[in-house]
Amino acid sequence: MLSQTDFIGCSNLYECEVEAIAEHEHVPMAVAVVIGENLLSTQEGVLCLHKMVIEDIEHAIECHDPERALKFAETYKVVSERHPLAPGSKSRH
Repeated sequence: MLSQTDFIGCSNLYECEVEAIAEHEHVPMAVAVVIGENLLSTQEGVLCLHKMVIEDIEHAIECHDPERALKFAETYKVVSERHPLAPGSKSRH
């Protein structure tokens, strides 16, 4: 049986990316891996992933949780580097 770490390791996602998806969608990590893999299959999905992490940052700020906001800001750096937006895409909603 695969562990959560193994499952994430078999994907094209880092753990921090999966955590951001899980938090945003309120789903278990294993489900977030599947969602993330689907998002990475299209440019629209990549844009959606960027928006999810931005919304996680905004939510943490609204909840007065600067540590969590910083954690998701670091995750956004990872997402931006690993899954760049297509020219002309906007990461704000």
